[in-house]
Amino acid sequence: RACPRRYTVAQLGLGDELDGAGFTRFKLRDRGRYDMAVPALASAPAFAWLHGPDAPWMPLVRALLGAAARLCHVGVMLSLPGSAPQQWHSDGPHMHHSQQLGPHALNVFVPLVALTPANGPTEFVPTTHLHWDADERPVCLTADAGDAILFDYRTKHRGLANRGAEPRPLVYLTYGQPWWVDAYNFSAERYHELPEPLLARPAARDERL
Repeated sequence: RACPRRYTVAQLGLGDELDGAGFTRFKLRDRGRYDMAVPALASAPAFAWLHGPDAPWMPLVRALLGAAARLCHVGVMLSLPGSAPQQWHSDGPHMHHSQQLGPHALNVFVPLVALTPANGPTEFVPTTHLHWDADERPVCLTADAGDAILFDYRTKHRGLANRGAEPRPLVYLTYGQPWWVDAYNFSAERYHELPEPLLARPAARDERL
């Protein structure tokens, strides 16, 4: 299905902005990799199984972050065929420069298609939530559609290249302790605002955007 954000960017000539910092709700994380905010996933009743307090992973989230853990972000990572592998990264730093603290935030990945070695699953380096330079062999996790992969926000990871023929969409949910705010990954000072409303793609056209 065509992506209205990609169509809007193309029609308004905003490709340079997308290739640069990107937009608060639509970012290019690497070649062929799009990070998209989808507000309905965080609020619509039809997706309550995903964002609600009874989501299947919530017992583990509460065990790790406490009973007051809150949902901070929901979005979709879309990796297109031919996408580039990501650079190693963590989504957030440690909260203390010398003391090892427990988790303050974590991600839940829910693939919408099966993750296979061909379509670019996520690769993790174990124990890097403790030490960034941990010399551990990376682990690549495959999964069925609808499975959940949970990991500490500080863990070193990367999405691998999509060598398949179909897009690889993956929903991500970020949970945090009540006091925590991600002031970097979704900062309005760091990213532009994409014009709203999004442009409607003419039905007669058949470009793949």
